Amino acid sequence: MEKPTKNWQSLRLAVLNRAERSVFEPFKPLYTIYASVCLCYLFGFARFNFFDVGSDYTFSSVLILLIAAICGALIPVLTGSVLTIHFAHRRLRKLAGE
Repeated sequence: MEKPTKNWQSLRLAVLNRAERSVFEPFKPLYTIYASVCLCYLFGFARFNFFDVGSDYTFSSVLILLIAAICGALIPVLTGSVLTIHFAHRRLRKLAGE
């Protein structure tokens, strides 16, 4: 079997780089969103488990509780999305490195 030509290799690398830029760069903010959702959830978790909130709920306590609950519900969805994007990006980079 013949080796691929230099032109074919450069074309293949250009296509893979273009696919990486057009597919994965729009998802970069997802990593920031995921990190901020995790931080909000951990803040709410720490506040209600380690600090004495008391028996009276203020508006800020209810707001923090709702935000922590929403973030807790978003974490499994975003974890699956971030992991899928990460492994697909790793596979594409591996293909580009060959």
